[in-house]
Amino acid sequence: MNKIAIYFTSENGITENVAYDIKYAFDMDIDIFDIKNKGFEEISKYDLVIFGTPTYGVGALPDAWNEKLQELKTVDLKGKYIALFGTGNQVLFHESFIDAVEKIYTVIKDKNIKLIGQTDTRTYNFEESKAILNNKFLGLAIDDINQADLSIERIENWVMDLKKELKI
Repeated sequence: MNKIAIYFTSENGITENVAYDIKYAFDMDIDIFDIKNKGFEEISKYDLVIFGTPTYGVGALPDAWNEKLQELKTVDLKGKYIALFGTGNQVLFHESFIDAVEKIYTVIKDKNIKLIGQTDTRTYNFEESKAILNNKFLGLAIDDINQADLSIERIENWVMDLKKELKI
């Protein structure tokens, strides 16, 4: 496992902060890209690709991800390790918490990927999320509005789990 990239977008800075917190928790050389300014043309050189997104309103992707999903559909991800993370508000949007993560997953799930980093849902307070598979979130879920005190611990634990799974 040599190369890791994080592709994200952020409107208010929360998802960007989480992306950089993930990078720092890995304590490795990781490339990080805001998809507003970068496409996926170099994705083939990465062994692990992490996609991150906020969820806006009732399950909506930000505009930058909506614009990039068509491009992502054409990208060869065969055999790649993929991890996902999402930010959202589980109290105000308790019926669509991190739903935008599922929209990205839907585009990549049939590309023969190795999805890693699913997380437990039990320490959250929400009613519904489309970003759940087999009773786990599709990736890391961060609510930096209502549970900010848990964010760093969740990130560090998630990265530790990813490193274990990847043997790095």
